Amino acid sequence: MIRTMRHFFHKLFARTKWVVVYSTQQVEDHMKCKGRLSEANVEAKTEAVCLGGGEGSGDAFGTTYHILVKAEDVHRANHIIHHGS
Repeated sequence: MIRTMRHFFHKLFARTKWVVVYSTQQVEDHMKCKGRLSEANVEAKTEAVCLGGGEGSGDAFGTTYHILVKAEDVHRANHIIHHGS
């Protein structure tokens, strides 16, 4: 609970706004996209969201990887992701 509140306030008051530009459940696609952005010198970070059950549970849905870039880089990042440099 404390971690969740800290995360909420950090996002609320963070100076840099980060925007999701790409989401996938495929690790390979995630790494290709991050590689393209890195080669183009676009700073990016990843949020991984796992909606599955507990460890050993057969109810796991897998992990979704969200790639985020700074708000001012969204247009450039989308161009790089979908059309190359």
